Amino acid sequence: MRILKYYMNGKRQSELTRKILLILMAGVALGFTRSPRRYFRILRDFRREWKELGASPAEVSRKVQSLRRRNLLYYEKSGGGDWVAKLTHEGVEQARRCRLEDLKIARPARWDGKWRMVMFDIPEDRKRGRDALARVLKNLDFYQFQKSVFIHPFECRSEVKFVAEFFQVTPFVKFAVVSEMEGDNPLRKHFEI
Repeated sequence: MRILKYYMNGKRQSELTRKILLILMAGVALGFTRSPRRYFRILRDFRREWKELGASPAEVSRKVQSLRRRNLLYYEKSGGGDWVAKLTHEGVEQARRCRLEDLKIARPARWDGKWRMVMFDIPEDRKRGRDALARVLKNLDFYQFQKSVFIHPFECRSEVKFVAEFFQVTPFVKFAVVSEMEGDNPLRKHFEI
């Protein structure tokens, strides 16, 4: 099995680790039981999520044990007597970093003619968050209109909200949808619309 490597907190992480963390962050409980009948019921219930992992149940189990040893998840007994894996606070943070790396803005078949503007005035004591926000917006192909004004033609409010929350700068970030903008030719050229 080909395993891609990613970095989280300076440590290499496998793609399987990332997928497990993201599935757990989405609220899907990975259940473990010694009973074959209950095991296959869990697999059936979470078939799509297990398929997305792209690994055998034994590989997933080994990776989950590794995550537990690293204090990224813990086990909790469910009402039905099965053990359920859940993320710790640190595990949630790791999963959020994975999600940030995977963030993309969908390009619809047809543009609605509106520009989405992200504007921010982040204080100097939050410079790291400000710089990181700008860097992520550039990676998401926003057009930097001014130093703290970025523009995108497609719906991206939830992505911007997630990034602002991630870097803890939400109160300083404003979002606007503009129907008409003079001199938008550089923008149209940049986004090929």
